Amino acid sequence: MDLQSESHKRSLASFFSHKRLLILATLVSTVVLGSGLLWLGPRVRPAFDFLLENLPLTLPVLTVILSVATRPHELRTLPGLLNTANYFALGLVTFAIWAYVAAQGASQYILVGKETVLNKDYALLLLLGAFTWAGFSAVVTALAENSKDRQQRTWQYVQSGIVAVSFVLLISPFFLFEEKEEVEARTGVSFDEVDFTVSIAFQDPALDQHLGRSTDPLKQCQVYRSVSARGRDEAVRIALEQFAESEKSHQFASPSRRANGDEPRSVQILDSWIVAEPEERGIAATRP
Repeated sequence: MDLQSESHKRSLASFFSHKRLLILATLVSTVVLGSGLLWLGPRVRPAFDFLLENLPLTLPVLTVILSVATRPHELRTLPGLLNTANYFALGLVTFAIWAYVAAQGASQYILVGKETVLNKDYALLLLLGAFTWAGFSAVVTALAENSKDRQQRTWQYVQSGIVAVSFVLLISPFFLFEEKEEVEARTGVSFDEVDFTVSIAFQDPALDQHLGRSTDPLKQCQVYRSVSARGRDEAVRIALEQFAESEKSHQFASPSRRANGDEPRSVQILDSWIVAEPEERGIAATRP
């Protein structure tokens, strides 16, 4: 009985000693990792900024890395190592599906991040290429697994090339991304809505005739403020739509015409005199 009691006490002492060591190790690890993170913070921030800026592509890439890393037993064998090509191909399929869906609601460029865009013309090409390559990789993998001896070695050589190509294809969309500012400067279209002041110039032939100014037509303008648009052309279009719905777009009607109930005619828009000015930047843009 005394021996059992003594053994029980030793077990409890060993347990609590082990527990104290675990708690101490946890505290020390937390302090060391926290201090290291504070020291490395400014140095790793650009990496996190890059991940967030290209999240639609970096997320599939990180998912592929995690999928491969959680199967270490497969990486110890040659077939398992060669099968990573399928993970790379599926990562590209994931990004291609996102790009194709996002392209349906985009005018010409897909907004990838705050400062990065992708031309929507690449979306369908990426989708077809990704699915074709994923299917080809899966077929080669099946042939390699179901073949024997020399034929199997041949397919494994093919698989080794597919692994390299799949990895390159997975990261290739990074090289298709463009800086948003460069695209805005080249196309003149902003990806963020800006408030414009739009001045629409027009002539009223009926009023000129009524005032006797047929040889020296009177030019008028209608100003619209805080017109939210992504570009100058869009702001002009919105302002023209508002102008067309207003009474200002109707020509002057003489008393005789009003008495006859004639349908009002539209005024003459002077396209070359229309001005759209971004209110935030204060830069005027005149329609050519």
